[in-house]
Amino acid sequence: PTMQILGAAFVPFFVSNPVPFLLTALHEQRFLLWATVIALALRVGLNFALIPLLGPIGPSISFLVGEVAILAIMQVRLSQIGFPLHLVQIAWRPLIASGLMGLLLVVTRGSSLIWSLPGVCVACVAYIVLIFKLGTFSAEELNIAREGMGFVKPMIARWTNQVEEKLS
Repeated sequence: PTMQILGAAFVPFFVSNPVPFLLTALHEQRFLLWATVIALALRVGLNFALIPLLGPIGPSISFLVGEVAILAIMQVRLSQIGFPLHLVQIAWRPLIASGLMGLLLVVTRGSSLIWSLPGVCVACVAYIVLIFKLGTFSAEELNIAREGMGFVKPMIARWTNQVEEKLS
C-alpha cells in the first residue's frame, strides 16, 4: 500500500513540476516561495500526525496530500493572473488510456513471465494507440515533435557509419 500511494502521489508531483518555472517567468517568485512553505508545513505536520497512527503509510499519504495541495495552490494562482490551467480538460485522454493500460496489466497480475511480458507489451501498445485515437496531441504538437525528432536519422546514420568503419 505504501508504494501504491507513492505511485499515486507522483501524478500531481509530475504535473506540478513545470509550474514553478512558469511562475518564475511570470515574476511570481514570492508567491512560489510561500506556496512551497505552506505545502512543506502541511507535509511535515501530516508526517507528525500520521506516522504514529499509520506507520510507514503515513509519509506516503503526507506526500500525496502535500503534492495535491501545492498543485491546487499553484493552479489557483495561475488562474488569478490570467493563465488558467485546465487540468481535467488536459488530462482526461491520458487518464482513460492509463485506465485501459492498468486494466490490461491487472489481467496478467501474478502470471508467469511468459504471460506477463506479452501482457505488458499489449498494454503499452493499447496505451499508445488510445492516446493517438483520442486526439491527445494537436496537429501542431505532432509537427513540433516531428521537428524535434529530426536529429534521430542523422544520429543513427552516424552510428551506422562508425560501425561500418570499425568493421572494415
